[in-house]
Amino acid sequence: MAGPLVIDVQPEGNRMLGELFGNMLHSTIQGAVGVAGIFIYLAAIVTAACYRIRENMRDEHH
Repeated sequence: MAGPLVIDVQPEGNRMLGELFGNMLHSTIQGAVGVAGIFIYLAAIVTAACYRIRENMRDEHH
């Protein structure tokens, strides 16, 4: 059994996310909802990918 999945986030990525959130707070309601929707969609994609990876590691059929 493998250890936990670790994703290394670059400092530039943290700055980019911080700037995006900061701009979202100064944006219109439509812009804030759009950015929130993008993050929710991204979280769903990452969650689905992690689930599929975990399932494939558990059920290895070679």
